[in-house]
Amino acid sequence: MEAGINMFFEGIPGVEMISPEIFSEYITPYVSGLYGHIRERGGIVHLHMCGKQICLIDQIEILAPHLLETFPEPPEGDIVDVGSFFKRLNQKMALRGNIRVAKFVEGSTEDMKKEIDHLFERIKPDRGFILSSSDGLPYQTSVENLQVMWEHAKTL
Repeated sequence: MEAGINMFFEGIPGVEMISPEIFSEYITPYVSGLYGHIRERGGIVHLHMCGKQICLIDQIEILAPHLLETFPEPPEGDIVDVGSFFKRLNQKMALRGNIRVAKFVEGSTEDMKKEIDHLFERIKPDRGFILSSSDGLPYQTSVENLQVMWEHAKTL
């Protein structure tokens, strides 16, 4: 923070291979200490997690990042009721995502609009939400789908 950096991006890979007990014992104490250190100095914490997360929701709440990305639905993740997940965590942190990466590459512009509409119907965002891909975009990403995401989201 002293060097002028005010946002910290943390990715926790492989959560689909870690039990909640292991996460609680080996990850939460250290990461929450780091996040506390950053928050005490006025910094912002952005946490990226892929994969299955529903069993880690309590741990995510303990970590309390300012921003969580992403909250994947099947088949990439295990969050079946994305609306409830969003409501529970959005009271405590902003959320970012959740357009499937495959839609940017393989989907049509109409598929993109439907994906956005479907997401907004379920989460009903009124605060603290950043619409984006659910992960990094590959080189094959359709520029048209990026443009449609931006333009269509402005109409909602």
